[in-house]
Amino acid sequence: MPPGLGRRTELHRPGVYALIGPEGVYVGTGADVGLRVAIGQQPVGDIDTVLVITDANNNLSEDDARACERMLWSRVAAAREYTLVNGLPDGASIEAQRYSELEAFLGSACLALRHCGVLFTAGSARSVLAGPRGEPGRAGPVRPFNSIPPGEVLELEFGAGLVALAARQSETRWILLKGSDVRIDTVASANASTRYLRAAWQHAGLLGMAPDGRSLVAARDLIFRSGSAVAQFCAGSKGRTLESWKPIAPDGGYDPQTPALIAA
Repeated sequence: MPPGLGRRTELHRPGVYALIGPEGVYVGTGADVGLRVAIGQQPVGDIDTVLVITDANNNLSEDDARACERMLWSRVAAAREYTLVNGLPDGASIEAQRYSELEAFLGSACLALRHCGVLFTAGSARSVLAGPRGEPGRAGPVRPFNSIPPGEVLELEFGAGLVALAARQSETRWILLKGSDVRIDTVASANASTRYLRAAWQHAGLLGMAPDGRSLVAARDLIFRSGSAVAQFCAGSKGRTLESWKPIAPDGGYDPQTPALIAA
C-alpha cells in the first residue's frame, strides 16, 4: 500500500475503494476508508493501483458508502475489464431518491477514472456516466406478454390482497414475474440487500408504482437465487419463507385463467 495513506486526513471518512492487480480487482468500503485500505488485509495480490472514492465535503454516511460499494462492484462486473476477487456486497438500506443521488455521485467518479485511463475505458462516456441498468444477471429475458415461463409457477399472497407470481426453474434460480406486487414499505427485519434492490430497481425503472398506489409492481421478470429471497423482497420482511409459495394448481392442472394471470 502507498506509505502514509492511512494518515491522510481527507480519507478519514466513509468511502469506497478498489485495489487493482494485473487481472483482479477488490472492491470494498470503510467508515474510515483510508485506514481500511492501509490495513491491507484484502485477498488480492500484486496490487499496482489503489483508488479511493469519497466526498470532499464529508457528506457520505456509512450506509451511503456501503450502497456505493455495491454500485461500484456492479459497474466493475458489467465492464468486464477485470475479474472481481470478492463477491457481491450486501449494499445498504437506502431510499430510492438517495440511491439516485449516490448513483450520480459515483457516475461522476467513474467518468473521472475513465478519463485517467484507470477503469471503464471501453464503450461510450455516456454509458460510463449512466452505469448499467441493473446488476449482471438480475433482469430476465424479455417475455411475450401471453407466454408462460419455464418452470413451476408459484403464488405468494401477502399484505392486504397483494400477490406475486414466480417461476421456480431450479433451487438456485427463481424468476419473479413481471406484474407481481411488491410491498412499498419494509420492516426492520428486512435485510440490507432487500432494501437496496428496491431502491436500485426503482431508479432503473424495473419497479414502478401500481396504478392504484397500493404497491410497487415489477416491470420486468427479475431473477433471484432462492424462493426465500424473492419472498422477502416482495413482502418486505423475513416472515415469508420458501414454504410461503403455493402452487397455482395444486391438483396438477392449470386453471384456465393461469396464462392471463401470468401475462397481467
